[in-house]
Amino acid sequence: MDNNYGGQQPPQQPYQQPYQQPYQQPQYGGPGGPGTPPSSPGGKAMSIVSLVLGIVALFFGVLSMPLAVGFFCQIMGFCCAIPSLILGIIGKKKLSQVGAPAGAATGGIICTIIALVFCVIGTIICAVCWSDVNNWSYGF
Repeated sequence: MDNNYGGQQPPQQPYQQPYQQPYQQPQYGGPGGPGTPPSSPGGKAMSIVSLVLGIVALFFGVLSMPLAVGFFCQIMGFCCAIPSLILGIIGKKKLSQVGAPAGAATGGIICTIIALVFCVIGTIICAVCWSDVNNWSYGF
């Protein structure tokens, strides 16, 4: 039996904690300085604006089909679709440069193309109908 009750105890080492590095936040090097995630300058905002304008242009493009509100909605559809297409393409390029997902930009471009198709069809329908109105005889 070796309990060391009355005898010598082996020398003890002083308690030491293992070396740890102090906590540091990861360094990203974004435009806001250390601690901010990298972002594209305006690419995300451009793609969101493109999506919103694309949806608005699609709304006006669909409304341009009936003749009652056709001309106004065609003008509004074209006025929303052209900036939406430009912002969507620029936003998608900026987001792809930093490797960020560009789903909103793609959605804006698709909505804009569909809206432009509706607006062009509505313009053709209005042109045909207005040319036909001039040929009507009222029985006089």
